Amino acid sequence: MKKLLIILLSFLMLVACGGEKIEPTPTPSSSPENEIVFEDFDYELKIEPTNTWIIENAEIYANSTTKEIVIKKRPEVKDVVLKKEALNLIDGYNYQLVFDIKASQDKEIRLVIDDGNEHILFEESYYINAEYQHIELAFAMEYYDSWNANIRFYLGDNSEDVTFNINNLLLTSDKENVKGIKTNHLGYLINHNKTVTFSFNQGNYYNIYNENDEIVATYPIGNGFDDIRSGEYNFQGDFSDLNIPGTYYIVSEMGFKSHPFVIGDNLYEELLDASLRFIFLQRCGTQISKEMSNAFAHEICHQDASLVYGHGNYLDVQGGWHDAGDYGRYVQTTAKVLADLILAYKTNPTVFDDEMYLGASGNGTSDILDEIRYGLEWMMKLQKSDGSVYNKVTSEKFAGEVMPEDDKERTYILPSWTLTTASFAGVMANAALIYQSVDNDFSQRCYDAALKAGENLKVYRDIIVYNNPGEFSTGEYLDDNENDERFYAYASLYALTNDESYLNLAKEIWYANNFPSTFTIANLKMHGVYTLLSCDLEITFKNDLLQDLMAQANASYHKSLNSSYHYPFDGYSWGSNSFVADDISLQMMAYHFTKQERFVETALNELAYLLGMNPLDITFVTGFGYNSPQHIHHRITMHQNENEIGALVGGVDQYMSDGNLSAYLSEDTPIAKRYVDKEDSFSTNEVAIFYNSALVLALSFMVNV
Repeated sequence: MKKLLIILLSFLMLVACGGEKIEPTPTPSSSPENEIVFEDFDYELKIEPTNTWIIENAEIYANSTTKEIVIKKRPEVKDVVLKKEALNLIDGYNYQLVFDIKASQDKEIRLVIDDGNEHILFEESYYINAEYQHIELAFAMEYYDSWNANIRFYLGDNSEDVTFNINNLLLTSDKENVKGIKTNHLGYLINHNKTVTFSFNQGNYYNIYNENDEIVATYPIGNGFDDIRSGEYNFQGDFSDLNIPGTYYIVSEMGFKSHPFVIGDNLYEELLDASLRFIFLQRCGTQISKEMSNAFAHEICHQDASLVYGHGNYLDVQGGWHDAGDYGRYVQTTAKVLADLILAYKTNPTVFDDEMYLGASGNGTSDILDEIRYGLEWMMKLQKSDGSVYNKVTSEKFAGEVMPEDDKERTYILPSWTLTTASFAGVMANAALIYQSVDNDFSQRCYDAALKAGENLKVYRDIIVYNNPGEFSTGEYLDDNENDERFYAYASLYALTNDESYLNLAKEIWYANNFPSTFTIANLKMHGVYTLLSCDLEITFKNDLLQDLMAQANASYHKSLNSSYHYPFDGYSWGSNSFVADDISLQMMAYHFTKQERFVETALNELAYLLGMNPLDITFVTGFGYNSPQHIHHRITMHQNENEIGALVGGVDQYMSDGNLSAYLSEDTPIAKRYVDKEDSFSTNEVAIFYNSALVLALSFMVNV
């Protein structure tokens, strides 16, 4: 695989620690006292070919490359059976089975196809010899769908070793069956890994066809294992060496056919644009015209001043983004969005132009900077004079299925929280850096806001949590560990000011090592690591940061590699798709600082999970792929009965947290399939701005690989 050249152009534009231009992180010198050494090994998905031929009453050796099957003699046995089992046949389908067969001695054989439940679908006898005989036959599946059908060759007496060659075996139907082969619906990048997952037994090999229906390559199916999480016995294939641009599809030996897919460059730019645009369409307090979005068009909403809870005064907090499918606005998740978007711009500023069809397109400033500023302006309204930051703006209860301008519930500003103050400080510090060369006055406003919040954090060293008052039932992102937010804040303030006191505070949190688990809602630990590694640091601390980054990336790397669907975690919690997107960014951060290409390949595999290579064969982003969510939990969408493209849904939730999943799924549903495309399933099919920002960040890393 060719050497990757990911050049992070942002380093030519960003302001570094202490106010100078940021350059790429310098390579440490190789002297023994400061050498940073990483475990390095190549990414490789090893396909061990699986022989799906099974022999009864004899011994067998099968070579999947030559299709040679040697039946070892057991003279005392008279009824030797060679078979393929656990096949999927669908009620109402008409099937054709074709193959070429020969044997090392003259034989009469009998072929029987059954549905696994004593119904014979086809039966015929054939005389074969040392010359290939081409056989074609047809049968129909009746009664029900079966995952346990069989093709049986009754070989009779086995008085001596017999070699059979069965070539070009292919089971096809009069209707396409695409549910058994899982691929990346959007396609695969040239010169990168390309994998496919096969559900249940689909034979020993698969053919790849081009758009002219010509076979261009044949590969073995292998790595068969019982995937308890998906309730499937899965197999894998690897066609990474197919690097000719074009459109292709896969047909397995047992007749499954994949969706068409593309091999090429520049496959994810449209998805990146749509993912960012969806955040823009979540704007509150501004009009979304029909020219901008027919599906999400609405008038100016939530214009009234909001009541500061417990104080009786009102503040103008118009602006921000609707958090998810509801109309609440939360500093905690808005900060995660801004941290993601700022880092995305740092990572690859050139992919974000001024023509992304957002509100301020054509004003001479990159659209992503306009969108970041919209969120920053709203958060600034929520900072108090002492530097602390209010928690959120919300009504007492969720609005009904109404358009945002028709939501007339009184909104409240809920009290400040040290966590929101910390995430605010980190975001504002990074914003001050990126806007310095764009709008110096605005950069100064961000600088001042960041320092006020930072000084407040120095005073209030202990966590001050403020959860919903009893009369409020709207969204609540509970978090009793704000070390990741404080670490991000201190790292960012050090990058902005070069003030050693902030670096010392960051080190204090780091070495206490009391962070939340890597993937929790709005976790900002890795953003802080990335920020510090872009600064000049003494070698011991830098090494500790890098080693931790590697440890985190390696843990999910191994889980992804050993999963038939490249899912990088043990379980599926609420918002699982956003955690996958976060892990893609983690893998790419590890690549950026180590240049180990296996992290890029892992990131691409995990992206494929989001884009169709999953047990549900669904692209979890609206409007993309062959099968994407149609009924998201989102008030505007439910009211208008129309989707907007580019929204990442929460995804599989093994805990069935919203209480509505039980109406559609049973407790026996495999945990990797606990997702429904239903409006009322808010734990699996709701969208959220911080889901999408995680996807934007992940894709910003991927566009130049």
